Parts: sequence; structure tokens; C-alpha cells
Amino acid sequence: MNVDGASLAGLTILSCRQLGRGLDLDASVESCGGRVVRLPLVEPRPPADGGVALAQALGGIGNYDWLVCTSANGVDALGDVELPSGLQLAAVGPFTGEVLNARAQRAVDLIPPVHTARGLAQAFPAGQGRVLAPLAELADADLEVGLTGKGWSVDVVRAYSTAVPNHSADQRAEALRADVVVLTAPSIVRRLVEVLGCARPERAVVTGPKTAAAAEAEGFDVVQVEPAAVLSGLVIHAGRIGQ
Repeated sequence: MNVDGASLAGLTILSCRQLGRGLDLDASVESCGGRVVRLPLVEPRPPADGGVALAQALGGIGNYDWLVCTSANGVDALGDVELPSGLQLAAVGPFTGEVLNARAQRAVDLIPPVHTARGLAQAFPAGQGRVLAPLAELADADLEVGLTGKGWSVDVVRAYSTAVPNHSADQRAEALRADVVVLTAPSIVRRLVEVLGCARPERAVVTGPKTAAAAEAEGFDVVQVEPAAVLSGLVIHAGRIGQ
């Protein structure tokens, strides 16, 4: 991820990504002179049923035509189940695709140009057969509705849940001093407001229209971008701050 000639000098960026995620963006921000502080708002947990439904679905993995993953956590939830060679694979975006590639030891068949559940459904081929979608408990119905509308029989399995990690007073204080926050889901918007309150950063770079709507409803100054263009959104905010 690079923006030629971009400068984020003096800008502090708040990342709310899960620990271990988003490190490529951190490196890009730092290479442009910015500083990243972290306040993780996602910690994966087992689903409410303890993984029973997922285990049942994976026990019949050979009966599916497609496996569709909308997050790296969904891929991780698969455990060590063997994925049949004839099972086609779809991922919501490049990072999830890389994790699924490594898990399956082969290339993913489909990554949509728009890296959202709705974008994945729109890019998915029409057809008949069965699709397994291991999703988060908070995931909306966009993927299921879109694939069902194209003729597929979709089994949505709640593969994991997420919780807000505990934060130290120092973490919260550092987050409050950030100039811009990166928000990647409506749930992240809500959690940030719950953790930091009204004193949270006013400016946000957001991915996707639903996240944008949630952030605008909370009063953020929003720049909406595609997931691969977060750095460009940060540059836009840097320009506004410097005016």
C-alpha cells in the first residue's frame, strides 16, 4: 500500500484492528511519516453454541460446492479440517484471501473487486449447489441474501463471536490524542464510542457504506474509501488538518 509523495508527518493514526491484523497499513503509515497507536476493539471468541454448528457443517464439508469466508477469523475457525480439492473458495478481500490460500494450500477462486459481503455476493456466479459461509455472530444478511438470489443454497454458520478487549488507562489516553481513526465496521464504530465516549477522535477514515453511515450518525468527519485505499483517505485528512 503506497501513495506516491504522500506525507503523514505529524499525524497520529488510531487503529482499532484486532491484534496482529493491519500491520501492512501500520508500516505504510510510518513510511509516510505518521505514527500509529493501537486500541484493539476486536477479540475473537467461540460462538454462543461453542462451535457445535460449525463442527457439524465441517463434518459434511464434502457436500458443499463453495466455501465463502468474509474474515480471517472465519478461516481460523475452520481448524485443521481437510478441504476437498473440488471445493471452490471465495474470500471477501486480499488479506482474507491470503489466509485462506495458506490454509487450503491452493489459490482462492474468487476475490471480489469490492471487498464487502455485498460486493462478494455481487461478484459471485449464479448457479445451483451448496455454499458454506462461516461468519461472525454479528454478520448481517447481505451475503446470504445475495447468494440465495443467485440460486445457491447457503448454510450460514456462526463460526465465532467477538468481544472488546480490556484496555489500560494509558492505552485509552493515547487513543484520545489521535488525529484520525480508521474504522472498518459498524460494530467498531459503536465500540469505539462506548470505550472512548465523546472525547474520541473526530476524524475517521472508514471502509464501506454501512460503516460510513454508522460513523456519520455518531458525528465523525468521514472519508469513505475502499479497504485497499485507507492510506489515501488518511492523506485526505492530513490535507484538511494542514489547511
